[in-house]
Amino acid sequence: MGRHSVFVRLGGCNLKCVWCDTVKVWRKGESYDPTVFAELVSEMFHRQFHDGAMLVITGGEPLIPAYHKPLISFITHLSNHLGFHPFIEVETNGTYEPPPDLDSLISSYACSPKLKNSGVPKEKRLTPSLNFFAHSRKSFFKFVVKSWSDVVEALTEIVNPLNIPPSKVWLMPCADNVQTLIKLAPQVAHWAQKLGWNYSERLHLRLNCLCFSP
Repeated sequence: MGRHSVFVRLGGCNLKCVWCDTVKVWRKGESYDPTVFAELVSEMFHRQFHDGAMLVITGGEPLIPAYHKPLISFITHLSNHLGFHPFIEVETNGTYEPPPDLDSLISSYACSPKLKNSGVPKEKRLTPSLNFFAHSRKSFFKFVVKSWSDVVEALTEIVNPLNIPPSKVWLMPCADNVQTLIKLAPQVAHWAQKLGWNYSERLHLRLNCLCFSP
């Protein structure tokens, strides 16, 4: 949180969470040549990457199998254009495992398995691919919660069965506006502290409510 980042958001998702704030990406968007796109991203954010910005690939769901080869091509060409390989984080719902040749290019996985509050059937949101992320040194887990029952569900259905260490678990308030965030954040932080987990803010909501002067 708070780290200088360049976000690349991909269209297309295999889940349809009822509280999703980016419904527009459920459908796949227009296709782009990954080599041309890599050159464009490099030119637009060249200085930011050289100043230490990380690349966050999000969605939708970036690890949909159809994206595997395009992502490999995009990352490879981006690194070639920049002259170095930037720190790359993938935000994923954990339902698809990356192939080895893509995994080798990724620095970190922000794995956010969906809970019952998403409205998605359990068999669709909790797949065997979660085992890959549970055992990867590059992964951490983030759960979006709004009640203690959400926390208990994350603990009993995912964290404990997969033996995920507390240091790799984060709780984030389920909020799409700053008013809800302000109300829910202290409670979620308390739950995280109670379990020895980490707390994740929704910093963009906090910042959007601030007034900045030149």
